Amino acid sequence: MSKINLRNFVSQHYKRGVTARDVVLEAITNSIHADATTVNIQLVFSESPQKVISEIKDTNSVLTKIIITDNGDGFIKKNLDSFNEVCSTHKNDVGGKGVGRLSFLKLAQKINIVSYNKDNESVKFDYNYDFNLEKVSTQTFKQEEGYKKSTEITISEIIKPVNTKVDVLINSLCDDLRLILFLKQQAGTSIDLNFIHNSNQKFESPFKYQCGKDDSLDKKEFTVCGETFECYLFKDAPPEKGITAIYCADSLGIEKYTVSKKFDTCKYSIFITSDYFNQCANIERQGLELLENHDNDNQNIDDFILEESNPNIKKNVKINRKILELEIHMQCMEMVEKYAQNDINSFKENNFKKIKTYYPYIKIESLGSNAKLLDADAMVREHRKNQANKEDQLINSLEKGIPLQNIFEDVSHLACDDLARYICHRTFVVDSLSNMPSDSLEKVLHNNFITKNSNGNGLYENNLWLLDDKFLSYSSVHSDEILTNIIKKVDIDFKDSESERPDVAIFFSKDNNNKPNKLVIIEFKKFLADKYDKGKALQQCRTYASELVENLPSILEVFCFALVEIDDKFYRDLKQTNYKDIFSRSERILYQDFSIGIDFNIPMHQYVMPVSALLLDAKSRNKLFENILKQENF
Repeated sequence: MSKINLRNFVSQHYKRGVTARDVVLEAITNSIHADATTVNIQLVFSESPQKVISEIKDTNSVLTKIIITDNGDGFIKKNLDSFNEVCSTHKNDVGGKGVGRLSFLKLAQKINIVSYNKDNESVKFDYNYDFNLEKVSTQTFKQEEGYKKSTEITISEIIKPVNTKVDVLINSLCDDLRLILFLKQQAGTSIDLNFIHNSNQKFESPFKYQCGKDDSLDKKEFTVCGETFECYLFKDAPPEKGITAIYCADSLGIEKYTVSKKFDTCKYSIFITSDYFNQCANIERQGLELLENHDNDNQNIDDFILEESNPNIKKNVKINRKILELEIHMQCMEMVEKYAQNDINSFKENNFKKIKTYYPYIKIESLGSNAKLLDADAMVREHRKNQANKEDQLINSLEKGIPLQNIFEDVSHLACDDLARYICHRTFVVDSLSNMPSDSLEKVLHNNFITKNSNGNGLYENNLWLLDDKFLSYSSVHSDEILTNIIKKVDIDFKDSESERPDVAIFFSKDNNNKPNKLVIIEFKKFLADKYDKGKALQQCRTYASELVENLPSILEVFCFALVEIDDKFYRDLKQTNYKDIFSRSERILYQDFSIGIDFNIPMHQYVMPVSALLLDAKSRNKLFENILKQENF
């Protein structure tokens, strides 16, 4: 018999590492296969050694020992012989790979086994990399000596500190074992799992788990690419939530696929088993080896790849994971709908409501018939993925030299979708500003236009559309100090007077000689400013506009915005100085034209309005765009 380097074998086949869950699952599975009806799992925690405290966050205890005890057949001769053989065929009929026990060696340095088997033998040994049958101590005992059939595996001296959440560990193990326990129960064998732990964590101890023969609500079959899959539906009461598919190989949970995290009426688990999954389980039973999406992105539901093998052996059909999960998603939702139709309908409505409220640019129908199966978050991810794929396809077409006019319609649709998203995000900006306290609004609004002392870079990260969408064409934006420096370059005699500098000034258009020809000035006054300070804001706008126009002769038109509160007294002063009311959806907005410049031939349009009116007007304009893009009546 050829010798095997066991240490190297373990290193090669458990590259992903081994968790406490892997080891405990292997031990419990072995107990079940040995016809045990009771399995006790003891998780022993102790205080962290000082040297590993930094590695263990938010706890002072680590898992140091695992003890699994059962009342199964124990280590009879054939079991012991297979234990000594790597990749034995002893458990082929139940999907055994003959390597599961090797996971013990990856986790811990010491594994001690004591077994009183059904053949009235006591079997004791330590399992390690140097294990062989000669190191096994075997003695015969008599029934009257009081020994009961049992096996105890003690796993200690764990190699790396294991800091685990007991509730997560135990619940995941119960999920992995739920189907096999259910099938055993249906076949007439009830199996009890008893978990005991001494951690300080808030999870009951002892914790007993048993699956009843009527626990499954439903069973169904479906077929993909000629392979048959069986589904078993289970339900757990609140506070458990979500819808999860658990892929099973030989009735043991191997992988999980989340159908919905957000479904919160209760929890539905759908266990899916198949001969196909049995074949695809990797040797470590840590996952399924399916054809991943990137292996064949264009595969259709009827496409599959056949691996060449012995013609007398069934060929292994590899189904694209994406195709398979899409079908599983639909089948799971159909099963759940059968038992929770009202809950599912409410879940869908809430999803669509979220999409309509926060992502109105997403057209649900563009996601196809699968939209109803997805969480709102999943719909958004699907939409973004579709958009990215469309963009990539267009770029590929252009790289291949396809004339733009041939794909103009696709380009136009993509541009429309991006514009719709932009309009939606503008809504968030307006709503955020509208709900902001008045004492902090000025600073935030100023920074939405431009950060103070900005050099004008990052123009398109600002929000000048709040004033008017025509200002989206501005060429540069500057605030107080920077603008003073610009004027100084033009006229050395320009006075650096704090009172003459506005909060924001914008050159939003240039002439054919690349010189600014249109100017926007914005001046803020605090909410509690008196009418004299408000009047001063208007004067500041006019003075500064005049200075700029006289020093920059290329400017042909100026727009000034004084953002101030308009109470009755200030409104009266404005009317007495010939300001005119203009249309507003809520509060007062006033306007007056001036002529400035050396020859008084440059028009200056001055607007006076409260910030609330500015925001409401911006919201109304944006809503108009939303309705147009969604092609709704308004």
